[in-house]
Amino acid sequence: MQQPTSPSRLRLLRFVTLVCLLFSDGTYSILRRYSRGILHEIYSVNEVLLAGEFIKLLFSCFMLWSVTDAGGGDDQRKSLNLAHLSKLLLHSKKMLILALLYSVGNVMSYYSLARIGAGTFVVVANLKTLTTAFFSTLMLGNRYSWTQWRALILLVVGVVLFVLPTLKDSGTENDRVALSKSDLVLGVAAEMIVITLSGYASIFFEKAIKHDPFDIWERNIQLGFYSILTYITLISFEHNVHFSNWTPVAFALSFLGAAGGLLVALSIMYGDSVLKTLAISGSIIYASVVDHICLGGPMNQQMGLSAIVVVIAVLNYNFDATPADSPEKTIERGEGDPTYPPEKATENGDAEMQPNPCI
Repeated sequence: MQQPTSPSRLRLLRFVTLVCLLFSDGTYSILRRYSRGILHEIYSVNEVLLAGEFIKLLFSCFMLWSVTDAGGGDDQRKSLNLAHLSKLLLHSKKMLILALLYSVGNVMSYYSLARIGAGTFVVVANLKTLTTAFFSTLMLGNRYSWTQWRALILLVVGVVLFVLPTLKDSGTENDRVALSKSDLVLGVAAEMIVITLSGYASIFFEKAIKHDPFDIWERNIQLGFYSILTYITLISFEHNVHFSNWTPVAFALSFLGAAGGLLVALSIMYGDSVLKTLAISGSIIYASVVDHICLGGPMNQQMGLSAIVVVIAVLNYNFDATPADSPEKTIERGEGDPTYPPEKATENGDAEMQPNPCI
């Protein structure tokens, strides 16, 4: 179980984790573009993702070993951990569900991209910020002020306006041909399902990390185990020679992918899923600026103004001073959860919420 964390330390951990996630996700995007778009490397993407899952699994096992029964000797820790790992894999139905949700989402995204243009896809895909906030309200009892909802909507609009110019000169075939109305409807409907599943999966994972007896490393081990099985299955259907055509960039992508997955889990533990989406939105701008400077990617006035809109939206969300009006928020959340302090009694006997620090 997680130990209580002081508000100042929690604030620092949240800030550092979200900033690291921003740069990690942005660098991951830049390196993928450099590898596939500039160098035209032909390694298997599923193999890179599989290697990243192995790295996450090994790192999570190490972290679990290092914190389990810290007061005992090394032999005691190792034997306890081996037994504990077996227990984890026997009690990981929730992570199996999560792995299946991610798999269905990936398949539906390919289905959607085959029927709608990249511009339409980007517009719909960015609505996952709002679905994440919706499921956060529904499943965790979180309450967001109207200022925060407006900030999230402004964020989505800013990201869409920022990304659209990058698609004008690099459209897919679907962007250049007339699509039937049925294809358009099916493609948009599929992506709406994807963003709904994405929002639900994010909050499902957050609830598993913060409210269940298993800690973050245990949940990462469970999720990694099922993700590895999923990628092994996908690789088995590929006809190329397995683990061929690997390059130094492919190895770097595996490590960045693993780091990104771990940082997502940490950002949810120290913050929440909505803050995670804010960091990822910021990574889009960071990646585009570096892409323009280093790889000659597009950049114009619309993108510059849109970036300012995104920054304003993030600031409006994080520094909203609207008083919280959801006393049930603390009751629904796990005891000992560092991000949601318990209520304290005032002098007149009424319950008073502890301040929840934000970045």
